[in-house]
Amino acid sequence: MNGKHHVMCTNVMLISSAVCYVMNDRIINDKKDLKPIMHVNDIIWQAIGFHDRDISIEHVLLFFSFLLVATIGTLFVDCDSKTSTIGRFIYVPVEHRTWMHAIYTPVIFMIIWFSNQLLVVSLWFAIGWFLHEFMDSFSVCGVSYFYPFVGYRHFGNSGAKMKRGIHIFRIYRSGEKSETL
Repeated sequence: MNGKHHVMCTNVMLISSAVCYVMNDRIINDKKDLKPIMHVNDIIWQAIGFHDRDISIEHVLLFFSFLLVATIGTLFVDCDSKTSTIGRFIYVPVEHRTWMHAIYTPVIFMIIWFSNQLLVVSLWFAIGWFLHEFMDSFSVCGVSYFYPFVGYRHFGNSGAKMKRGIHIFRIYRSGEKSETL
């Protein structure tokens, strides 16, 4: 996916999740089978910084701050590509979809948040980073979350590669029409 698609998907996922958090009681009363999912959603939003379901100007500002930091986290994953949105400004010279797409970076940001709850911005950044990796895992190439322990298979001189091991969900191919759908 390119940057604009990651931003759109991340924002849609986070906004719909926030709406579910605010409307939790109505959703649980209508659909009892969603209760476990809504409980997990509540835990996540409370960790992000929302401790009640009231909608005030402070909550709106907090939400848009969260959305901004998560969007930056979503874009930052591709800093290993010179042509990416963020890679044009901040470039990390490693092979694309290797170290920057592994699970280690969001875990480091989560550890920073666990060690100091006041640094909730690191949690927001980690959520954006992980959502990018999650969306990329549905591409034909896939994501090797535990690189270099689980790597990629390379095909010919084209530079094409695919995640080794089980890769069930191949929904889109980067750069093709399936990516925009």
